[in-house]
Amino acid sequence: MRASILAIASLIFCALIDVARAELLVSSRLSNQALRYSDAPAPLGQFNIGGGLTTPNGVLQGPDGLIYVSSRDGHQILRYFLDGQFDRVFASGTEMVGPSGIVFGPEGDLYVANSLAQNVARYDRTSGVLVRTYGSSAELNAPIGVEFGPDGDLYVTSAVNNRLIRYDGVTGAFDGILAQGGLLANPADMKRGADGRLYIASALQNRIAVFDTTTSSLTSFVQDTSLMNPVGLAFGPDGDLFVASFLGDKIVRVNHTTQLVTGDYIPAQSGGLDGPQFLTFIPEPSLLAIAIVPLALAARRRDKNPRSF
Repeated sequence: MRASILAIASLIFCALIDVARAELLVSSRLSNQALRYSDAPAPLGQFNIGGGLTTPNGVLQGPDGLIYVSSRDGHQILRYFLDGQFDRVFASGTEMVGPSGIVFGPEGDLYVANSLAQNVARYDRTSGVLVRTYGSSAELNAPIGVEFGPDGDLYVTSAVNNRLIRYDGVTGAFDGILAQGGLLANPADMKRGADGRLYIASALQNRIAVFDTTTSSLTSFVQDTSLMNPVGLAFGPDGDLFVASFLGDKIVRVNHTTQLVTGDYIPAQSGGLDGPQFLTFIPEPSLLAIAIVPLALAARRRDKNPRSF
């Protein structure tokens, strides 16, 4: 019965991601903070409390509902509760040097682009123990963005040599350089859209490129000087694309339908934003608590029942 209650709670959690007011979480690299913004939008202050976060990069909510942040100069992945309280160092090791973009794989494990170790490392979703690494310096030079395509393969951006690279999602074998140069100049974060295509921040061109995994074509989605060195990407609840402007110290909104910049979603330096890197939308914690806490309490009461298995 307890499992059934928690399963219901999980379904409510997923539903709330769509209907709740979504907060925006941004890694502010130069101020060593993860910053929160309401959907107004308005600054809500520093998210991370403790953990020794230094030069934050990738930030993402895990399947467990917790927040994972890559501490680039700390060479660790830190995990936080939704209220910003530090939980633990989730992953670290000799293979983790300069962790940047992060993504959870189809099986739930965490994949980390190690920008200074020229690899992508996979960590067990529960223990944080290293499972294996992908790639080498033969093809990677500063991997930044990691994402899984609709085909189940792993895609990686390589910043210094301006590449988009693919690895087999099952074997992990190198599967080719899909694009190099052209529309890619210092490619950074990469996110899969609802249309199944991969959106890539091309930082030095003030461009967002898009790769179609079916046709293997790379095209320009939007190019605008207001992007000012785009690094991080996130799709909002409304389907629009939100871009972290590293040099502009702001978050820019791009209409997904018109492919036009609609303005600054988070103004320059709002809330102390300084060198934004990555960003992600999360459901408002207070709304989650309203729905899930009663169910969790019910599950706890079931645990106290000697006839409960």
